[in-house]
Amino acid sequence: MVQYDYLPGLNMSEIAELKAELEHNPTPEQLETYVRDRTWSNATFPQNATITAACSDELWFPQSRFLPGGTPNRTLAFPIDHCLSQKTGDQCRLLYHMPIGVVLVICILLKVVCMTFLVNIDRHNRFLTIGDAISSYLQRPDSWTVNWCMLSKSTVKTSTACPWGDSCDPEVRGGPLPLPPHPGKPSTKVKLWSKACKAWVVLSIFPLLGGYIAITQILPEKAQAAAGNLDYSDVRITQVWNIKGFGSVQSGALLTNLATTYVGMELLANTPQFLISLLYMPFNDCLTRMLHAVDYSTYAVARRPLRVSFPEGQQRSTFYLAIPYRYSLPLLLTFTLIHFFISEGLFYVQILPYDLAGQPLEAAVLMTCAVSTIPLEIAMFLTIIILLVIWVLSGRRHKCRAMPFAIGCSVAISAACHPPPGDAGAAFKPVMWGAVKDGEDPAVASHCCFTSLEVTEPLEDHLYA
Repeated sequence: MVQYDYLPGLNMSEIAELKAELEHNPTPEQLETYVRDRTWSNATFPQNATITAACSDELWFPQSRFLPGGTPNRTLAFPIDHCLSQKTGDQCRLLYHMPIGVVLVICILLKVVCMTFLVNIDRHNRFLTIGDAISSYLQRPDSWTVNWCMLSKSTVKTSTACPWGDSCDPEVRGGPLPLPPHPGKPSTKVKLWSKACKAWVVLSIFPLLGGYIAITQILPEKAQAAAGNLDYSDVRITQVWNIKGFGSVQSGALLTNLATTYVGMELLANTPQFLISLLYMPFNDCLTRMLHAVDYSTYAVARRPLRVSFPEGQQRSTFYLAIPYRYSLPLLLTFTLIHFFISEGLFYVQILPYDLAGQPLEAAVLMTCAVSTIPLEIAMFLTIIILLVIWVLSGRRHKCRAMPFAIGCSVAISAACHPPPGDAGAAFKPVMWGAVKDGEDPAVASHCCFTSLEVTEPLEDHLYA
């Protein structure tokens, strides 16, 4: 420290200037030069001033002045000569919370029970894929849907003549079988992949995505507000980039102004993970529905075997992940990366200080969450990219306009599975959807269906039943 003695005769402005100079923490040599070169109202002051780099015990500030009310007096300035630091050994601990561990074990056991049940049930008579439904109806054609080969999902929902829809006329629903023929012309409208998606599933994406984006923006701002002892409204959005690093603990990136309990911090740290897990469901649902519709409509442009759960003959087995690997694997990989980046961007932190003897100060432990802006932003952009990719795919067109749209409607699929006479065992051969020759008039095609026989493209101005 620097201590000086002065003689009476200095005015208030000179004392204020001298105090300001001392607050810059000058060295003894710098202060001596300042005192000697300045003109003072008391000309004898430079000669009688004593400048030292030490302070006697009686000149130290009393605790009541340095710590008024128990908090440091920030207006006092002290020169710092040097700092001491010492490397210590790592102090590792395993943190374990019994209630959360018990809940996890119970959930995992329930999952194992459900998986065991699903593995052991008989699935031979269940429609697990589109191919299963087509194969079943080709082997056992449904008499309810005969002579209605142009039946589509929209017709089932809106037609009063269709006994399976909510708009059906009660007299038609209670009428005798078989139903009269319902000839129809092939559709000429362009069908987009998005037609297979459910509206409420698509709409559920936006609140989940909005909530996740809000969290990734708000939490870094909250950390900056806590670090600067500011109100949240005073933090600029650009300040979140002051948090550097990748999954590292920094003093300016701690959410000390939020929950401070262990459970509260764990819930906070895993909230983005939960939102992303929920967001995966509508993304996967939309992609699965669109690709199933594409797979169904492809039978109208190319002959190929059915893809079923339990293949026989020339049939093929289903995809392990329900949709083609070129779609499912990138989706799973991207969501895995998103979960990883979130874990690096928001994580639980427990700060345990140690005294000079290396003993932990349990009473001073700090439980909070730390944030890292970069991984959170990367995860957010990856999520938006997935949304954009699915949006681009939903705008693609189906290759065949004439084929009725039937995904998610077993009645419409059944109506397309009435093969012509002489096509026994069509379900176990490569099949194609198209117009087949009528048995009564071989020159006229009046029926469309899945068949292993030769087919032609339906004519736009021709009726088919």
